[in-house]
Amino acid sequence: MSQPNPAGAAASSGDPSATADASPKLVILTVGQKEQILRGYPDHPVKLTELVQGPLKDVPLRDPLTMKPLSR
Repeated sequence: MSQPNPAGAAASSGDPSATADASPKLVILTVGQKEQILRGYPDHPVKLTELVQGPLKDVPLRDPLTMKPLSR
């Protein structure tokens, strides 16, 4: 009996590009003043910009009832 693929597993089609999207992803959510967060903490040797490889994305705050972006 064949077993179903687990969620996120790429089908084995022999095509190496089929597994490109199966690599693990990491999302780091930070909440606060962006400038201070990017500056880092003086007592900690690692900054957020050293941990991420991709671009940082700003997401607007949302109204918890409507989930619509809040106007600034």
